[in-house]
Amino acid sequence: MAAISYIFTAAYVAEKLAEDEDLLHEIAEGMTPEDGRIYVFNSNREDEEPILAFTEFGIENLPYLIEIHKENHALNTKTPGRNTV
Repeated sequence: MAAISYIFTAAYVAEKLAEDEDLLHEIAEGMTPEDGRIYVFNSNREDEEPILAFTEFGIENLPYLIEIHKENHALNTKTPGRNTV
């Protein structure tokens, strides 16, 4: 695997994928650095939240992870007690 030479913020990726940035944050919770998720610190202040970013590999994975996330969300929001086929 080639060394990572640049990364993309979640805001940038959300815009490029036409997805909600909050959705990317939810999905990123289940990702590891090996999956292409990275956190960037913008200051040395301890109270500063890190910025979510993705490598090219992470961006390549996101459409699949978004689809899975949306399918799981749809299954979890179906009306209980109804049989669906």
